[in-house]
Amino acid sequence: MSSSGEQTPFKIVVVGGGIGGLAVAHALERAKAEGRVDRLEVKVYEKRPDESSFQRYPIHIAPDGRSALSALLSPSELDDLRKRSSHGITHGGIVLHTPQFSSLFSIRRYEGETPQFVHRWVLKEVLEQGVDLCRDKRVVRVREVDDGGKIEVVFDDATHELADLLIGADGLGSTLRAQLYPEYARFDMLPYIVVQSKLSTPHASLPLLDSQGINMALGYKGYSLLLVPFSGKPLPPCPRPDDSDGPFSDPEEIRHSDVTTLQKALEGPTPEYVFANITVPAFAGWEDLTETAWIEHITRLLRSDNAHSDLIRAFEGDVIPGTVGAWQISSCGERRVPYGACGGRVVLIGDAAHAMPPQGGVGGSTALKDAENLAATLISANELGGDGEYTWPSRPMDRPVPPADRTAAGRILGLLPSFHREMIVRSQGFVKDATHRLHMANGFGWGRRMRNVLLRVMQFLWPLANWVLNRGRESAKRENARAAASPANRSP
Repeated sequence: MSSSGEQTPFKIVVVGGGIGGLAVAHALERAKAEGRVDRLEVKVYEKRPDESSFQRYPIHIAPDGRSALSALLSPSELDDLRKRSSHGITHGGIVLHTPQFSSLFSIRRYEGETPQFVHRWVLKEVLEQGVDLCRDKRVVRVREVDDGGKIEVVFDDATHELADLLIGADGLGSTLRAQLYPEYARFDMLPYIVVQSKLSTPHASLPLLDSQGINMALGYKGYSLLLVPFSGKPLPPCPRPDDSDGPFSDPEEIRHSDVTTLQKALEGPTPEYVFANITVPAFAGWEDLTETAWIEHITRLLRSDNAHSDLIRAFEGDVIPGTVGAWQISSCGERRVPYGACGGRVVLIGDAAHAMPPQGGVGGSTALKDAENLAATLISANELGGDGEYTWPSRPMDRPVPPADRTAAGRILGLLPSFHREMIVRSQGFVKDATHRLHMANGFGWGRRMRNVLLRVMQFLWPLANWVLNRGRESAKRENARAAASPANRSP
């Protein structure tokens, strides 16, 4: 690689210090530290002064996300992440069951592949290593500078900065997307609300059908409830008043120190709890509900569906204060955010480019894959000392890289259109699949009636099918044992 001498570094500004933004910055800084790129400066700006409580939730990592992490992180960093994400989840399958814990369907897959789940704050701590991150600095607008091919980034404190390339990783409510592509300022809201919480319920107190994987209850009232048991260090008891049915009944009677102790225990490396994620039909005024109101709403829903008493009891008494969060699901649908603003010097990734329903870990994993591919594209560009060629590992065979995108001798502006097309094509498949699974799991309108009929059929057929499969397995084992014991197979 040629010496950069006194040349001005190629400057990249990343807007958004979430998973996607930190991941692409980490990969670029790692390449610089390893001498794989020439003259490069990367700066990440995050508008939040610190991490919100939302960042304390775990995220599901799909296969695409795991392969991206293997490329983004060094072997030692990946090993560290795996150790800090050892929660007893051994596979990426799922058990579907009724609210009474009667099995409907189950599958085990991705056995032994790790990590399956990662706490956001743990993943972000790993990705922040070596990254120049500036918090509490909000970007309000960007504009192209006529001379020199630069992008000017303007902040809310009236300061500004020049960059050669701007990466927009500022999430669902992206300021950059709203400014540069006003017709895509807002994505569609789907008719579902997600409510997440953490239960201090001992795992043995819930009749979970899979203690090492994902359990999902499909309710007849148009909801789905995800339960994931995280193994680790047991939490202290969930505090409650002596005369109360739950920790939210009379907060004044709860010892503040006990609540703080419990919440601090959640910040440990591997706390033991049950992660609960329920998707319910959207309704007017949901934004005004407090933690107490959400718990009451969920318990009423479970009671009306004749859910298992242990499940109702867990939500009544074991929801950890301060862990309840709710939001309405948004999706870009079939809308494809374009590329090319500011002379092609602004590129969007993650939710800023393609929001999708949180199903099967595709959201965070897609952001990681975007970061992996974008970093590889930039590293291969002439400006950073690359040869200007990058082969897309996930590009379908019938979609070759257009020759027009190899213009300007492999410079960044010649490579980015191909990156953007590949990202959009890949994400659209995930959006369609995630939306389909969301509707199937929860139902909407007339679809809910059809879904409920299907659930009752599954409730009858799956135990029968499972019995037949088990009989077949046992029969095969006996046949194999007889064959192994036959004289023809014995050693002389």
